Amino acid sequence: MGILCKVVDMLLLVAFMVMLVAGPLIDAQLVLPETTFPEVLVRLKQQYAAEYQDYLMVEKPHFFVALVWLELIFQWPLVLLNIYGILASKHWFHTTCLIYGASVITAMTALLGELMGSQKGSDKLLTVYSPFMGLGVLAFLRGLESMTDSLHRFLGLFLLQSAPFFTPQSHCSYMVLWWVLAVPNELIIRPGKKNF
Repeated sequence: MGILCKVVDMLLLVAFMVMLVAGPLIDAQLVLPETTFPEVLVRLKQQYAAEYQDYLMVEKPHFFVALVWLELIFQWPLVLLNIYGILASKHWFHTTCLIYGASVITAMTALLGELMGSQKGSDKLLTVYSPFMGLGVLAFLRGLESMTDSLHRFLGLFLLQSAPFFTPQSHCSYMVLWWVLAVPNELIIRPGKKNF
C-alpha cells in the first residue's frame, strides 16, 4: 500500500475523528433546538460565530441548513464507516471514502461559492471552511487510488470484448474514454512503480 497511503489514512483518520465530534455537537445546533444542547456547547458555537464572523451560523440561510442536514444524515454515518474502515483495514474503505469525498466536495463548492460570491465572508472565515474542501479532495483521491487498477482491467477487458465491433467512429470514442479515465492515472508518481 505504500507509506504515502498510510500517511494519508492517518490524516483522514484525524479529520474524521474531528468530524465525528463536531457534527452532532456543534453543527447540529443549527437544525435542532438549542435547548437540547448543554449551555457550554451553545456558548462555544456563539463564540465561534462572533470571533470568525460566521454569518452563515447566525443567519441560517436555507441552503446552509440543508447542507448541515446532508452532513448529519449522509456524511456523518460515512465518517463512522470510514473510521472503522481505516482502523480495521476493510476492503470497502475506498468506496466509502470516495462517496464521502464526492459529497464533501459538492457541499463545499456551494458553501465556498456563497462565501466568495457574496463577499460577506471574511478571509478569517474562508480559512475555517477551505480546509474542508481539501479534506473532500483528499478523501476522494484516496478512494480513487485503489480503483485505478480495477478500472484499467475493466477498460482493457471491455475494449478486447468490443474489438470485433469496432468502427472508426467507435474506436475513436473508446480512445477518448481511455485517455480521460486511464492516462491521468499513468501520470501519478507512485512508490515502487517505474514512472518513466
